[in-house]
Amino acid sequence: MIALTQVMPYEGDFKPGTRGYMSCTPKTAPGYKDGSVTLLYINTNPTNSSILMYQQSRVNVEQQQRSHAGMDVEADPWGPTPPPFPLLPRTEYVMTPQDAKLGVLSRDVKLNGKPLALVEGAHLLPPIASLGAAGSEANFVVPGQSYGFAVYPEAAAPACMGTK
Repeated sequence: MIALTQVMPYEGDFKPGTRGYMSCTPKTAPGYKDGSVTLLYINTNPTNSSILMYQQSRVNVEQQQRSHAGMDVEADPWGPTPPPFPLLPRTEYVMTPQDAKLGVLSRDVKLNGKPLALVEGAHLLPPIASLGAAGSEANFVVPGQSYGFAVYPEAAAPACMGTK
């Protein structure tokens, strides 16, 4: 579940420029662990946005009520809920414009604050694994006019376990 710090139009202050998408991390990704997930985001707003990720219990309300009343409860078919995302380590890859005045029209990009450039003589980008930065806050704060992704290798997402 992804929650962006925005309010829907009927409640005011809607920020449609911030989007987030999640998927299972490909097995070919550097540092892959079974059950890991990747969050891709796009923030076209000029201001920072905070992305808070969390999991909700898969046990429905009726099961919880029956359990509290001491009644028999069916086993949760989805298994245990993994730990909350804010407590999990993540590796961030945040791309921002090199020229802040040009914003998204900038020809050059910075990755985690460093200019992204080809390896001299090789015409290749450096290995992506060497460019990630460890997440440092519970909320994933993304700069205005940026895009990127974060990998949560310890997510243990049931839907991503044993993926091919």
